[in-house]
Amino acid sequence: MDKYFICLANSYKHGGRCIAGIEVQVTSGGYNVVKENGRPKWIRPICRNTDAGAIPNEIALTLQLFAIVRMTDVVPCPSGAQSENAFFDELQPIGVSFDESKIQECLVDNSRTTLFFNHGKAVVPDVYNRLGDHSILLIKASDAEVYGDTTYTDYPRYRVRFYYHSHQYDLPITDPWYIHDIRDGKKTLGQKGDIFITCSLGVEHEGWHPKLAACVIEPVETTKAPVKVEGKAYSVEEVRKTHSQAYAKWTPEADAELARLFDMNWSIKQLMEHFGRNDGAIRSRLRKIGKME
Repeated sequence: MDKYFICLANSYKHGGRCIAGIEVQVTSGGYNVVKENGRPKWIRPICRNTDAGAIPNEIALTLQLFAIVRMTDVVPCPSGAQSENAFFDELQPIGVSFDESKIQECLVDNSRTTLFFNHGKAVVPDVYNRLGDHSILLIKASDAEVYGDTTYTDYPRYRVRFYYHSHQYDLPITDPWYIHDIRDGKKTLGQKGDIFITCSLGVEHEGWHPKLAACVIEPVETTKAPVKVEGKAYSVEEVRKTHSQAYAKWTPEADAELARLFDMNWSIKQLMEHFGRNDGAIRSRLRKIGKME
């Protein structure tokens, strides 16, 4: 049996990725969100032969946020709270994307009064196994603030503080796309506002199942439109004074190296310096080779 879902989480997990989304029924006229007991129904693809069922990076990197994904030969394999888990044979993006402006209308579930059974940062296995009927949901978080925590490391680990039903939570961000944007200066730390968060319960670690911000989504209306800059035109020679390889043809070897370094979490700035190209060229090529939306 095949199923379809809107990709709403593509986060770090045991050297691979955790993929999850809300099920949809695909019709000739588009698709309809599947609901169960009045709530959006989630599904989480699980690999049979990887650590903790993580999706290999080479598969996960083809699945962009809001893509409609076909999941073939689905076999449910619920475990504890993770009732959404299911084995599969293939994950295939079908070239259709969800309309991001309809998140609040179709996908958000703010009906639960607490985030995974309590107000803390994690859930103990006993509670996880006895009370669990869900381990992932998309919420609208109030007064959210993203920040870098250096309490235990010399480099920042990014977290998000927010309110949900008047209770404050503070969760680690495991969304690689959002983290990339922070490192590249595309996202500003410390600003407060309402955002959407795909919250997930992680696998057990040191006696706890941590709560994670598996995907951070800023509302469409708060996204700044690109600024068109009017000014003089520059020659190739002038541009190459700053970016030595500007307008040079990309080779298969360069593409492979770009993909490898991006998977190693190099920032756009580091890639610009390494390849001698500007921000737009790097991002355009990453999209061309399927590494970025």
